[in-house]
Amino acid sequence: MERLARWVWRRWPRHMRVFWIAVGAANGLVLGWIGWAAIGTYLELPRRETLASVFVLSAVSVPGLLVSTTVFGRSLWRELAAWTARTSTDPRRLLDEVRVAPRRLAVRSSFVVTPAVVAGIILTVGPYVSPLGLVITAIWGIVGIQVVAVTCAVSFDLLMRPVREELTSELSIDPPRGGRGWSIEARLLASATSIAFVSGGLTPAVLSFVDTPDARMVAVLVAATVAAISAMAVFRALGIRPVLRPIADLTDGTERVAAGVFTDRVAVTSDDELGTLAASFNQMQEGLLERERLHTAFGSYVDPALAERLLAQGDELFDGEEVDVTVFFVDVRDFTSYSERAEAREAVSRLNALFGIVVPVLRDHHGHANKFSGDGVLAVFGVPEQILDHAEKAVAAACEIQRQVRHTFGEGLRIGIGINTGRVIAGTVGGGGKLEFALIGDPVNVASRVEQLTKETGDPILLTRATVDALARKPAGLVPRGSHQVKGKTEPIEVCGLDPFAPSAT
Repeated sequence: MERLARWVWRRWPRHMRVFWIAVGAANGLVLGWIGWAAIGTYLELPRRETLASVFVLSAVSVPGLLVSTTVFGRSLWRELAAWTARTSTDPRRLLDEVRVAPRRLAVRSSFVVTPAVVAGIILTVGPYVSPLGLVITAIWGIVGIQVVAVTCAVSFDLLMRPVREELTSELSIDPPRGGRGWSIEARLLASATSIAFVSGGLTPAVLSFVDTPDARMVAVLVAATVAAISAMAVFRALGIRPVLRPIADLTDGTERVAAGVFTDRVAVTSDDELGTLAASFNQMQEGLLERERLHTAFGSYVDPALAERLLAQGDELFDGEEVDVTVFFVDVRDFTSYSERAEAREAVSRLNALFGIVVPVLRDHHGHANKFSGDGVLAVFGVPEQILDHAEKAVAAACEIQRQVRHTFGEGLRIGIGINTGRVIAGTVGGGGKLEFALIGDPVNVASRVEQLTKETGDPILLTRATVDALARKPAGLVPRGSHQVKGKTEPIEVCGLDPFAPSAT
């Protein structure tokens, strides 16, 4: 039935109202015929009077159902017509009508049709039964009308699924859940009630058309078979599928999330427990999407190695630690005078192009871009990713950076790199919600001072004696440059120049 409703909605959305009413009328006719034929058998009414009663009650109840559905559903039909004609752009208003319409139409229609059915029972059965039998028959008719109403409501709720799917896809957020729809328990109870009504009335309804004992045995067998098949069909259509379909949607949603897709929302097509679960799932997806965006942004500002260690260690990373590292400082030659002549955008673009070379090379050699300072970069090897050959990694990265800068910019941009090895304190410092992973210690200052010496010696890379001693294998192109006095140090620092373009420099 849901597939048929989806086909109707896709092909003729404006005729959804006709389809809705036709399904309701069919439910009323089938259940009404079974129930009334059973009553006629129990009351031992003549077959002609039984059939006459069925037709009279159908003539009373079905038009009453159609009229009441048209009258009480006018707001729904109006909103549905406006939506299909695209004269309304508010899916929330129509969705709210779709959520409440099945129950509202069922309840109001039952109140309208019930008096007509009771009047029809009195007129058609009154001459043949006692007053007590008339009361019992009227009660049976009232119960039957309620069963029809509940079955129609659950059927309508199922038929409107394609409409709800389209509406919820138009909404950026899930609709509010006010508990006005059918719960899973109510759906299953309604299905079970319809099954009990069909099963209980089908056998006597069939027996009313046979007279011989052999025919009655065959009729009972046929009725039981038809009742079982009908029960399975009704329970599958009204009880199982409305529950399994949202579960299947949630299963597909979890598979998408597992694959890293967080943008496809699960359709919230019901106001029951599964609708609440689907809405919660969408909220979870929004949280995961926000986390992914934050992770992407976080990865743009924080080195991935630092982020991974922060996630792994948590607050332990804030305590600080003493580690042996190799630090180097990269700085652009004569960038201050260049930036005075160039436009701001051009200067920033040039720096970003340079850093677009530096940062990937650092990552490839297990280094960490600790801080950007104007046209300079402070990099460290050995923390937060702890490696033993940090000196070799730093020298290799420095040579690779110089080669790529020369290949990209030629003589239009030159950089100097100072490298030093020593023991520093690494940890997170800051306050007031602003934190930074910092390196504290003399080796950091020395690396900066050594980079300044490259302007005096003319070397693209300068290594301190501490870094040279930390190397397991001395690279080719290493040239002693003597000892130099630097700011902040009482003793001169011995440095060595390194030509990154020499064969086997690293």
